[in-house]
Amino acid sequence: SDMRMLPSSTSDRSKAAPAVIGREMKLHGRAAPCDTARSRFAMVAEHWSARPTIPGLLLIAMANLWMLATCNISFWGRAYQIFGAKPVVLALFGVGIWAYAMIYLLIFANRWLLKPFLVANMLIAAAASYYHESMGIIIDREMIQNILSTTSNESRSLLTGAFIQHIVMFGILPSLAVMSLRVSHPSFLRSARNHLTVLTTCIVIFSGAVFSKYQSFSFGVRQSPGMRQSLQPVSTIQSLGQYAQMLSRAHSREFEKTAPDAHKGAIARIAQR
Repeated sequence: SDMRMLPSSTSDRSKAAPAVIGREMKLHGRAAPCDTARSRFAMVAEHWSARPTIPGLLLIAMANLWMLATCNISFWGRAYQIFGAKPVVLALFGVGIWAYAMIYLLIFANRWLLKPFLVANMLIAAAASYYHESMGIIIDREMIQNILSTTSNESRSLLTGAFIQHIVMFGILPSLAVMSLRVSHPSFLRSARNHLTVLTTCIVIFSGAVFSKYQSFSFGVRQSPGMRQSLQPVSTIQSLGQYAQMLSRAHSREFEKTAPDAHKGAIARIAQR
């Protein structure tokens, strides 16, 4: 009786085989979407890990060139009007401005907050350059105070489509490019040595460019009021520092009582009644 329960021939085994194969195909079919998602995630992770890697100092130099080239159209236009007749002087002026902006970035940038620092400067430079190029507005300390005291209804009129387009093109897209790059950092001592070397080199370049044609630069900048305030993002960051310093002085100032022996006169007492 036990022998009858087993498949008696090859034909019975062949009939049972398709059912088993069908069940296996269904199981594989259910697992396929999960396997596809995992493979896609692994592919994305592989591409992300294979993204370009550049040194931190090179990233600072590239970001500096981008901001100087795209967010300072008016500044370079004035420079060309003043020094355009003397190409050598104009070239020295450009090299000096590049070194000056590099000095600012190198002083405040560090290996731990490099990307957020560059992104913040790119966004500030893009926003300030839009209002300066389109409306001629200089972002100084008083303007920052007016901006921070502006109500939401008043600020809506400033958020135009042209402003958003400008911020996306010259601020957000380059910021995403900065965040997508991998930054290679050597050891702490070697990184500090390289950082100090580049900073010292930029100081020497700036000093050499300025003092080689100091009279021409000084006279030309004085003849163009507001030129220094149009350099982005250095000028806006400087104005933010001045505003913060003003607030600090206002909070630390102590009010003194004057004329403590003063009293109301007869007219004031009558009006109070």
